[in-house]
Amino acid sequence: GLVLGCNRLLRANCGPWKLFLLSLPFVKVVYDFLKGVPYSSILITNIDPYGVPPGAQQLQVGVGMTNFIPQIRALFTIRDFEGNQYGASIGDYFVYWEILIGHSG
Repeated sequence: GLVLGCNRLLRANCGPWKLFLLSLPFVKVVYDFLKGVPYSSILITNIDPYGVPPGAQQLQVGVGMTNFIPQIRALFTIRDFEGNQYGASIGDYFVYWEILIGHSG
């Protein structure tokens, strides 16, 4: 819908396969929105990333090439007191930062 509307608005001439490929990122956003927050998220498990002990947070950065296309990946993980590993994102840190700022001010 959105891609088709933009295509008509901009009067771009493209075939059905190109239109299908252009719509895939929008489909992924809608899918992630409908899927919701995963149960292994620190937001669901209520783990405060600023309250975990030193060494419980880990940042992994990877740089590589796939089909001659450079890629950079960053992965934040947090381990709880029982050793379970949870994925975290920069957005999760911002959510908890807002909570901390909201309660302190």
